[in-house]
Amino acid sequence: MQIIRKADLQTSNWSGGTTSELFIFPTTSNYKELNFDFRLSRATIEIEESVFTPLPNVKRQLMLLDGELELIHGEHHTKKLKPLQFDVFSGDWHTKSIGKATDFNLMTIGNTDGTFSVIKAKNKEFHSYKINHDFTVFYIAEGTLEFEDISVGKSELIIFNGLSDDDFKFNLTAGTNVVVVKISF
Repeated sequence: MQIIRKADLQTSNWSGGTTSELFIFPTTSNYKELNFDFRLSRATIEIEESVFTPLPNVKRQLMLLDGELELIHGEHHTKKLKPLQFDVFSGDWHTKSIGKATDFNLMTIGNTDGTFSVIKAKNKEFHSYKINHDFTVFYIAEGTLEFEDISVGKSELIIFNGLSDDDFKFNLTAGTNVVVVKISF
């Protein structure tokens, strides 16, 4: 298990806002070279209309964390997103967005695939989660996740590399939203 703290993230500017690479695998990969199996990132969209960078052979999944966004994928489809809703699309498609928002991105290449789900805690809640994929990532979108004597807060990640015989047991504070990403090769 690995915990990635918000303070350890590198944020850079792009033409429409900011972006932070949360995790890339293999860890020696380079986003610009598109030589990764999967990449997780968070971005802000601070202009009303933007065009996505073309990413040949990349499968993209984008979940909105806040704001509202309309994604227009050329002649393929259009999708309006509100917080914790997502869209799946090809990096080959000409994609533009309308609206200002913060999003969470999963990019996969080749046989690597991933899925999103969300755990929402209205009240303080206990959870037991089976770790049964090549990678399982918990991204704290809002609130706090606590396990043992460790607290993981907003914009931080917990990453499990491989399967585990033991369930991951944790508590969520009231108002916590956790995005769970399951990756398979």
